[in-house]
Amino acid sequence: MEFTLTNEQRKYFGLDPVPSHWDCTALRNNVWIYFDHDHVKKVIQCRASDCYIERDYDLKTNQRRTLLPKTSKGKEKPLTLSSIETHSPIHFSFVVRFDKRDRFNSEAYAASISNQHCLSERMAVTECNTNMKTFAQLQEWIMDFIQSSPAGYTEVMSQLKKQTLKKINYQSGDLFAFPLSRTSFGIGKILFPIKHITSKKLVSPPHYFLEIMQVPVLVRLYGTELFCKNALQIPVVDTSLLQNTPMLPAYFMSDRYLFRGHYPLIGNIPLTKDELDFPVSYDLQNNVLCWGLGMTHIKRPLKVAIDPSTQGVLLRNNGVKGGASVSLLRNYLQGNEVYHEHEIHHSKNKKLYTEIIRAAGLLPSITYDEFCKETHTFNREELIDLLNVK
Repeated sequence: MEFTLTNEQRKYFGLDPVPSHWDCTALRNNVWIYFDHDHVKKVIQCRASDCYIERDYDLKTNQRRTLLPKTSKGKEKPLTLSSIETHSPIHFSFVVRFDKRDRFNSEAYAASISNQHCLSERMAVTECNTNMKTFAQLQEWIMDFIQSSPAGYTEVMSQLKKQTLKKINYQSGDLFAFPLSRTSFGIGKILFPIKHITSKKLVSPPHYFLEIMQVPVLVRLYGTELFCKNALQIPVVDTSLLQNTPMLPAYFMSDRYLFRGHYPLIGNIPLTKDELDFPVSYDLQNNVLCWGLGMTHIKRPLKVAIDPSTQGVLLRNNGVKGGASVSLLRNYLQGNEVYHEHEIHHSKNKKLYTEIIRAAGLLPSITYDEFCKETHTFNREELIDLLNVK
């Protein structure tokens, strides 16, 4: 094996140590299994210039040849990496990918490191050097990571290892915390789950609320970064201090990290109409403009050309972010544009927004509540009453 973590290093990533009596066996090229008698306890994948992946398991085998079934009705499976990965690991996983190429990454080469609890999906911040390419560089990063760890870091990781699968109930007005670094965090606010709108049939096709995938929640982030000793343990926050803190534009976020407890809820401040905000969507295919609950058809051809395969798709603005938009908050704190380029309210799309609004027979200065009146839907105050958010 070209590289492996030491037991001391494993403490910092929530991984089980390797006792001296465990047996290490090569499953195939670049994949190793650690056995405790006939139990699979750890699997490591290690490929130079590609990846290092370490996960803990507790799987029973039949004399290390086949995996025993989860239930009495199941069948034994050959002991392969794919059959092992059908089972959930325990505790944290540590995944390093040196060459990360995907459609969401514009760079040809970038490294990534994730350190995630396999049940709660709690993610420890790693702040990876994206230019990392070798195990030697990884070793340097690990040494720096350990040396810069907050006091008591391994003790907190040890506690987090014991987390079990749970489901957190959340509601409008709930505040959630999310890590920005190992010693800082941000705060977001849940406006409302989109299902509260769609289940009441308050919108109809082709409204963009009906096209959003996953389980989306409309959220806004506060424009502040708060510091603490260890972001793995969010301290008690005086939520009254948020009263005069600016809020960033609303966006759709998957509720995955909320109901799993990855983003702890730290309080609740009843929603006000001034906090309600909505992404704007222009659907080129159906020729409609949506803003919050309101929807109107474009009444004349646009005088601005839009590429339907790129900009036309992005302007629908019905995507769901997997979690808190750290990049959005960073942009705000650095004084940069808070809207993404595909959003109509981005500064470069000002002329396009004006043209779309005029083509809908409306004035560019129209407010959200005026838009609701024109489209015969609930304004902000009426919506809050309807959702019974006091």
